Amino acid sequence: MKTIAVVNLKGGVGKTTITHNLAGVFAERGSRVLLVDLDHQANLSSIYIPHLTERSEDDGLTRALFDGMSLSEIIKPTRLQNVWLAPADLDLNMIDSRFSNDLASHFILADLLEREAANYDFTLIDCPPHMGMAVGMALVAADAYIIPLDLDHWAYRGSQRIQDAAEKTRRRANQQLTFLGYVASKVQARSKLNQQMLGFLQEHFAEDLKPTYIRESVRYREAAAMGLPITHYLPTSEQASAFRSLAQDMRL
Repeated sequence: MKTIAVVNLKGGVGKTTITHNLAGVFAERGSRVLLVDLDHQANLSSIYIPHLTERSEDDGLTRALFDGMSLSEIIKPTRLQNVWLAPADLDLNMIDSRFSNDLASHFILADLLEREAANYDFTLIDCPPHMGMAVGMALVAADAYIIPLDLDHWAYRGSQRIQDAAEKTRRRANQQLTFLGYVASKVQARSKLNQQMLGFLQEHFAEDLKPTYIRESVRYREAAAMGLPITHYLPTSEQASAFRSLAQDMRL
């Protein structure tokens, strides 16, 4: 099983869109995919559980992280063949206070996923937009990570903190952690400001910036509203082709 964390400290950069639609690429190939929603806002979970409520959150991810349940007890099938979900719940917003004095807690998610390794080919972790215990757990558990960037200077700045955290994780806990690259998302092709920022990212990140960009499109929102990745909602579309190309860029 290959575990990939999708992470940036800025919200709205396309983490959930990238997580959701990469899962679609892997699933259409026949790979078994586990989605792990570590963000208490539960945007990823809401795609697959449209009427998510606090009551339906009672058997979410914190039951495994806080209460010792196995992931298999909280993982839910989705309407999409080959994709399963470990859903978020509201109590994830307490993860920092719950584990603030427990150094070993960084390994909890890694241990949970290790027990599921035989059941899935890929795990994709959608991380919250802040540096805290959840991101630390994700980097310890992951084999690799992706940093989405919208074309905003703050997203670039936030990416540097992720790289610093990843380097500390390599030294202290996970020597195998690799960087798959930066992904420019929500790109507006006709925006001069977007083109200037793309040039800035190409200059500063060179080969680490993946050549496939994820352009802004209402199609992604339409697909999510139907509970499907773009590869299954509009399989022959430009948007679906972009995600297949992105997976190839990262050799996934």
